Amino acid sequence: MSAKQDRILIFGAGVIGSMYAMKLIEAGFDVTLFAHSKRFKSLSENGLQYKEKGSVKSIQVKVIDTLENDDIYGFIFVTVRYDRSESALLALKDNQSKHIVTMTSNSIGFSSWLDIVGDRLLPAFPGFGGQIKDGVLHARFLPKIIAATAFGEMNGEVTERIEKLAKF
Repeated sequence: MSAKQDRILIFGAGVIGSMYAMKLIEAGFDVTLFAHSKRFKSLSENGLQYKEKGSVKSIQVKVIDTLENDDIYGFIFVTVRYDRSESALLALKDNQSKHIVTMTSNSIGFSSWLDIVGDRLLPAFPGFGGQIKDGVLHARFLPKIIAATAFGEMNGEVTERIEKLAKF
């Protein structure tokens, strides 16, 4: 499959992954969600359902449950829980996408993750939360001034990919 810089894969369709998918789709990006089991089935059949102003709404989202190494995305956002981060990165190890954004904090540092995916790693921290009940996302978005997404290069440099990501 050819690489398109505007293609985004969100690896993990829980609360954080669903929230980012919803916002990026609304902003016009080509988003695919990676999900398993019941969540994959729910997203495939019903789209990404979310609660807004007291009613349940739905947006269509591409959803996959397998990823080929040559299925290349401009950015892959890893939005799994911390205890699943290493296994997610191991699943992405041989994928040829150049930018892997981990959306979770790591209290022991990122060196073990760098060992898995190398300089493709770009740590980030989500700025919101919520829950999924019966397949429906109940998002809690805070004002950006309180809880914006934070990301950066391991060495603190402002690189081309940081500038591109900041435009999202």
